[in-house]
Formats: sequence, C-alpha cells, structure tokens
Amino acid sequence: MDSVVAHNDMTVDLPPTLMGAFPNGIHQDESMDPSVEELEKELPVVYDGQISLGDLISRVVQSIYAELSEFAETMPNMSKEARKRKLADWVVHTKKQVVKLYAVAKWSRDADAVQKCMNITAFLMTQNQQFDDAIRGLNYGKESLDPARLRNHDLLTSLDVLTKGSYLRLPTCIKKLAIPPTPLTDAEIHKTLLDMEATIRYRLRMTEIIPVEMSDYRIAGGRVHFTVPKLFSTSLCLQGAEKTSGWFCTQVEFLINVGGDLTGLQVIFRRTPGRHKIPPLGGTLTISIIETHAPPQTGPGPARTSRQRVAARLQQKAKLGRAKPSDEVEGLKFSVVWEPTKGALGVIVSAEDTHLPESVLYIDADNIDFERLLRMTIQQHTKALLQTFQNQSQHGPTKVFSQPGVVTLISENSLQALRVQLCDEEVVIVTIDPRTGKLDLRDTGDLAAAGRGPRFRVVTDRLNENPAALFDALFTMRGSTIIDLAEQKANYLGLQVYRRRSFPKQEMEKLGPEHTWSLFIQLANFPSHYLVLVVAEERFKFALITTKPIENAPFTTMVMEDIAWLDFDRIREAAFPSAARSSRRTLNKSEDITSHNAPVDRSDKVAPSRARVAFINVERQFKLRGIPFTHVNPATSSSISPELTWIQSSLARSVPALCVQSEHILSGAPAAEAAMPNIRVIPLNWWSSDKAQVVTCVKLKYVQQPIGKKASGSAVIRPSKRIIYDTTEAVVSFLSENVNTCVDEFLEEWAKVSKMVVIAREVAQMSSHAKWRDVRLLSFDLQTVEFAYAESYTVSITCEDQLSSTGGSFNLEFSRIEPEDQNAMETDIGFDSFNPHEDAEPFFRDILRHAHGRLAPSLHYLVTLLRNTLPIVVELHKIRQDCDAKGKHVDVFAKAAGWYRLLYGDLKHGLDFRLMTSQRVAILDASHSLFDAGKQNSLVDGLGLQPIPRLREIISEAVRKGLTSGTLPVGKIAAVDVGVVCNGGSIGFLTSAIHDQILKELDSNMVL
Repeated sequence: MDSVVAHNDMTVDLPPTLMGAFPNGIHQDESMDPSVEELEKELPVVYDGQISLGDLISRVVQSIYAELSEFAETMPNMSKEARKRKLADWVVHTKKQVVKLYAVAKWSRDADAVQKCMNITAFLMTQNQQFDDAIRGLNYGKESLDPARLRNHDLLTSLDVLTKGSYLRLPTCIKKLAIPPTPLTDAEIHKTLLDMEATIRYRLRMTEIIPVEMSDYRIAGGRVHFTVPKLFSTSLCLQGAEKTSGWFCTQVEFLINVGGDLTGLQVIFRRTPGRHKIPPLGGTLTISIIETHAPPQTGPGPARTSRQRVAARLQQKAKLGRAKPSDEVEGLKFSVVWEPTKGALGVIVSAEDTHLPESVLYIDADNIDFERLLRMTIQQHTKALLQTFQNQSQHGPTKVFSQPGVVTLISENSLQALRVQLCDEEVVIVTIDPRTGKLDLRDTGDLAAAGRGPRFRVVTDRLNENPAALFDALFTMRGSTIIDLAEQKANYLGLQVYRRRSFPKQEMEKLGPEHTWSLFIQLANFPSHYLVLVVAEERFKFALITTKPIENAPFTTMVMEDIAWLDFDRIREAAFPSAARSSRRTLNKSEDITSHNAPVDRSDKVAPSRARVAFINVERQFKLRGIPFTHVNPATSSSISPELTWIQSSLARSVPALCVQSEHILSGAPAAEAAMPNIRVIPLNWWSSDKAQVVTCVKLKYVQQPIGKKASGSAVIRPSKRIIYDTTEAVVSFLSENVNTCVDEFLEEWAKVSKMVVIAREVAQMSSHAKWRDVRLLSFDLQTVEFAYAESYTVSITCEDQLSSTGGSFNLEFSRIEPEDQNAMETDIGFDSFNPHEDAEPFFRDILRHAHGRLAPSLHYLVTLLRNTLPIVVELHKIRQDCDAKGKHVDVFAKAAGWYRLLYGDLKHGLDFRLMTSQRVAILDASHSLFDAGKQNSLVDGLGLQPIPRLREIISEAVRKGLTSGTLPVGKIAAVDVGVVCNGGSIGFLTSAIHDQILKELDSNMVL
C-alpha cells in the first residue's frame, strides 16, 4: 500500500521505496563518513592554562644546577658545620621540588584527555555561538520580511486544492523529482552490460586508436580496463551505442610507490582545504609534469622505441587509412625546478652556493619521495644562508667575530646551524626553521642561565621581523652576556655592582663610544669611587672614576669628577713579571678573542683600583699642605720580620709607594730632628675587602731599645694599635685607619712618639752625669717613659693632643718602687708607694707643656726641680703622717712647682717652703708675702693667714740646737725675720724642729 505524506494540506502518493531510500536528503554510504581522527582534527586547539612538561622539567633542572654551581663557589669558605647545614637544607628543599615534579609528570598522563575535553568544550562553545547567531539571523529576517510585499496568490491552484484536495497542475520538475523511474531487472542489466561490452570491443578493434603504451587491456563488466606499468590503471565506458558516443572514465589508479619515511606520512585530504600562504623566504620548488617529444628525425609523437613506432604506424594505417587521428599520444615526465628567493633573510646568496646536481632533483616513479626532495633543497638553502651569515660576521666592519673558531658552521646529518661563541663557554646556536624559514636562537651554554630563555625568545621574535639585523642582535647578546657573567662573578666576590648610575648622557660619553655595555663596581672603602668595566670589541677596558653629586638637582644626579684608565696588563706585569711574560708569549702565538672577554677574577681588578683611590686621597692631603712627594718602588729584597708580615701582600709590591722628606712633612712638628730624611707612606689593605689603611714608616736617627713590660724581649713591639716599632732597624710604623686623615693622624702620633723618644734618650744620658747616678730609665715603649729621678722615686710621662691649638699636654704619674735592699726601708710596718710629688703634678706638667720646641732643656729642668724639691716633699709627707697618727689635722699642698705650704689645723697659720737657687730652701711664715709688703696691713681682721707667734725665737732656737749638735753645717744656715734659709741637707732637721715647736706654741695659745 502506498504511503501518503501530508504537507500544507497537500497529499502526494509516494511508493514505499521512496520513504526509506534517501531520508532527509542524506546519503547512506558509510564508506564516505569521516573517521574519528578526522573529526578530532576539525576541533579547535586550546592551550588555556597549560604548559609544556618539557619546559617545566628544564626549568627545575636548570634551577638545581644553578644552586649547585653557587654552592661550589661559596661553600669552600664556610665552616664544616655550616656546609653540612646548608647542604641538608638544600637537599630537603630540592627533594620537595623533585617530588612535586614527579607528581606533575604522573598527572601529565591525562593531558591528552584533558586537552581533548578542552577542545570539545571550545567546539561546543563555538557551536552555541553559531546557534545564537542563527537565531538572531532568523529573527532579523522575520522582522525584515514582514513589511515586504507578497506576490499575487495563485488563485487557480488554490481553487484546485480547496475543491479537490490535491494539485492538478504539478510542474514536470516536481514530478521527476518525486516520482522515481521504474528500476531495471537483473536480466535487463546483464543484457545491457553484454551489449555494451560488444560495442566497446568493436570500437576498440575497428575505429579507436589505442596508444602502444596502452595495448594491455581487458573488457569486463561493461567497461574496458587499461593497465600501463609504473604509470596508471584505468577503466573506461561508453555513453551509448552510437558511433559518436563519447567515453567517460569510471575509475583510475596510479601505479606509483611513495618512498621516504612512512611514519611521518600525512593523509592527503580528499578535498583541498585551500592553498596555504607561501612563505616569502625560501623560494619556489616547482614539480611539474611536462611533455616529452621524440627526436625530430623520427617524426612527431612521444619518445618511443623503433618497434613501438612501427606498431603505432601500422595500427593508424589499418584503422584510419590516410586520415589523421584527432589526438596524439603525449609523453610526460616529472620536471623539478628550484628557484631560491633572492634576498631571503636579508642576505644575497650566490648561485653556486644554492646549486643542486640533476641527480638530486631526479624523481623515480618506483620511489616517489617529494619529502626527500624538499628536505634536500631546504638543507642546501639553509647551508647557503648560514655560510653567508658566517662570512658577513667574519669579514664585517668590526672584529668581534672575526677570530677563527668564534663563528663556525655545524653540519651534522640533517642539522644545519651556526655556532657563535659569545665569550668563554657561552655559545649561541643560530638555526633556520625548515617549515617557516624563521631564525631561531638557542643558548647551549651554562645550564645555570635559567632566566636567559625568555630573553632569547624576545630577541628571536624581533630578529624575525628584521632578519638583516642578525649581526647587531649577536653583538648585543654578546655584550649583555659578558655583563651578566661579570656581574655574577662580582656578586660572588661580594662586590657592590650597578648596571646603571644616574649620570647624564654627556657624562657617559666620557667612557667612550663603547659605554653601552658597562658595569659599575663601587669600591667598598670609597663609596664615591667606582671601577667601571667597559666591554670593548676585543677586550675589557677599565676606568677608575670619582663621582660627585650635583647639588640642587631635582633628581639624584652625579658627574664624573675624575676619570683614569687603568692598564691591568702593565699592573700584572709589575706584580708577576714571569706570569706576564708567559701570558704574552701565549697571546702572541694564538690570539683568541674569547680569552680577552672571558670573565676574569674581579679581585685582581678591583684591588689596584682601590690602591689608586687610596693613593689619590693621600696625595690630595700632601698637595693641600704643600708637601712635595715622589713615587718609589717598594723594596723587594729587604727582609721583613714575621711580626710585620700582616701588613704585606703579594699585590702590595705591584704599586709604588710614596716618599716625602722629613723636613717638609715635619716642618713645625716637635722633635723633627729625630727622624731620618726619607719618610715612606704606604697604603694598605686595598687588596682585600677590609677597610683601607695607611702606614707611615719613619727611621729614627738613633736606636733606643724599649724596656719594661711591653718590650718582652722582642725586636718588634706594638705599644698601641696604631704604632709598630722595629728596634733592630729603628723604624717606627704609624698605622692610620682612615685614608682621608692619615697625614693628620701621623703628625699627631709623631708628636707623641717623638717626644717620648727624646725624653727616653735624655733620661738615658742623665745617668752619665756625675751627680745623677741614681737617675735610670725604667720603662720605654714609645707611648710612655718611666724613670727614677732619685732612689726609689719614679715618674711616668705620657702626652696627648699634641696638635691642638693649646700645644697639647703631658700626663705625669708619680710613684715609688720598692728598693732591692729590704733593710733600707723607712718603716718596719710596710712599704709606702705614695710619691709626695703627686700633689704638684699640674705644675710639673706645665714645665713640659711650655717647652716650646725645647723639650730636652725642659726635661733637665724638671728632673732638677724634682730632685731639689724631694727633701721638702718627703719631710712634709712625714709630718702629715705623724699628725694623722696623733689625731692632729694639718694640710700640705703645693702652691707651685717649687713652693709648698704646710697649713695647720686652725687654718690661720702656716709655713711656706720655697726652693731657691743653688739647691737652697727658704722656710717662711706663710702669712708673709714676698711680692706685696702692704698686703698684710690691708687684710681685714680675722681673714687670711696670721703670723705664727714667736716664729723668730722658734727658728733661732732650732738653728742653735742644730749647730750645737753638729747636725747643721756651719755657714749654710741664714735666719731672717720671717723664716730661715738653708741647704737641702738641713731641711729635714729644721723642718721637724720648727714644726714641733710651732705645734706646742699653737696648742698653748689655744689653751689660753
């Protein structure tokens, strides 16, 4: 029963076969359905949030390697415990990183599934967007077509449908489309095929000209099948049985074999997806099929053998007679033409470099391998381009890459690359992508350069925009790489490094045209000085600059106040002559650009810079003071004592020292005559990271051996941190911690040391005096002089602030030493170490302070004064001790260096002891003034000192007793109205006798 389809109130009778044959107009041939792989290729590729596992592994490995390299540089200077602790922490941290990486590697197994899901998601989102666009388009069409005018209604067809329920006047096209023809039966089909075979057989044998190459054929299935070995196999059929019916091809198969690597074979699309844009870099490789002709003497037609030509001529004569065939057989072959693009990648390649022999461009039908042909042409073109780049770099305007071995061409199997050695072990590989023709730069140097990858990618992108700038890009990368390595080495050495400083453009031009690649190393001990490393074409250039900030500038800006270029070859030659000569011979034999630009040890570069800065600061002080100086070579043959090796270095002898004359630098300084003419000034510690110092060496005119506790029997003593004394050579070394004030510090220390030396010398010579045999030097260490001026009475002298406006001062410490003979002790109770001269120390100090360049006479005067006043102070000290023991209060104090006063307890009476010339002593009433006779009458009653009662009678009685007993010498005593004058030997008896009587007199007056 036929089915009925209703649509728009219209019924059409359709046969049953129509309903299931082509539903919805879609064919049912399953062989034409796309495969799953083809459908996946249609999906958009999305890499949102995903990174390559290889990049992640490379980053982790490079980071681990960088940390290990840093440990290799820094750990040898650590202690054993610190190394263990640091290594253990690193192992724990690295293990965590590797475990995380292992987990990520496991997770990456599902990366393909995740990627496919993301692609499907993107596809669905695109489809959703298309659906939305379709809906919006339909809405727009509906809104746009509503106001459009409709055509007139077909009234006749409408009446037919309304009255009879169907169409009466269907168009013929609709009938043919809707009503299928009656299908043929199997017998009819078989008979038709047999008739067609007979017709084909007759046509081929009688009328058709068959090419000799297609003589092998068979007729079956209503078709004729031709087979041409190594070319093709095809089947043809006639369009009908008439003589003029044409032929049509039903099937063709090319009998060729594809060669090459089948694993990388790509499936050819059934339909071309469109032509890809041809890159304008590589050139054109044209593979065409061209017609081949026989030689002119054999006649027209393709190239054939003589037998084939005879067979073809006989067939044509038998079938056509004298007529000519409408078509001639065309002989075809493959033709390959390669034309490289001129000016690809910005270079001109010669034709000889791009030539390929014909054997390479030949195509064999049994082994068709277009990929090999394309690969050979790409390799040849790549090699020609890289060779041109190599020649340009080696013969360019600069000599940066001109040395042999710096730029080399690598040809390994199918790899064509340009190896460029930037510096040392840093190498850049330049390759050309065979697919895109773009340049690619890769770093194959130190694995520790993990952060250099993004920089290379940026340079590669810019280079592909302008390939002609390859040389400039390599030159730039060379400079940046050298600066990176130099900065890394400087950081390992603990130096303060800057890539840029706030200098104006005109200031940077002082470093020359090559200042683009420069590195500023701030000297640790001199913040305003920098060692500048400038990367030149063939080697480093070193400049020592002194900076100064610009005042009142809106921003921090500096200027180069001074600049000096350093010749480190000459410095190294001066320090290590043998090493310099050997290195020079090596460079003369083989000049290697990489040896010039290899990162060197910054320590031997910064150290001479610090030396130069130290010398500049010292020389500036000499110039400000008007002191002439000269440079002298350091003594290399002189022996150095072990105690002075701490101020020596192998680098110290590489620079000259400064020499000044003592008459210039010590002009106006005390004791300038004690120094030899030449004074050497040597900066120290500029070769290390410690604070720079300056040592000033002065040779004394005479040798004074140190004695005392600090001498300790050594030839070299160090009494203070800033003074070293070599007693063997009589050389005093003054050490200054501040280079900028070394001259002031030296003069200050010299003022102290020179005075101590003079004092020690004079004291040592005093013992030769006939009357001063008991004067002896007890201790001397350049800072302090201690000597005994009489028996067990000693004084210790030090000085300070010798360069002050007041002339400096001396400190005197008086004491006593225990005598060797215990029977000579003054008391049986114990030894008293108090020296009575301590009370007059300020007055004795002024004697030396007011010497005004005549220290020796002042010292003699001081010793004379101490010896002459010793009987006075000793006797007064005894009186004070006796009164303290008896409970009586008396006060003894000094009024001057030779004037002492004994003040009694009522504070109204006192005795003055005055030293006079010729070792005489005057014992006077303290109330009597020797300078103003009328002062005593002007005193108000009850104020000031009062005359001692009966002083004349007391003195007369004491003198009479002394003369009677023979204690006092005759003719050495003179009594006056207010006292008595005696010699030093009589002071003891007279003082004791007069004091006892005065006490009795004062006690009796108090009772009354």
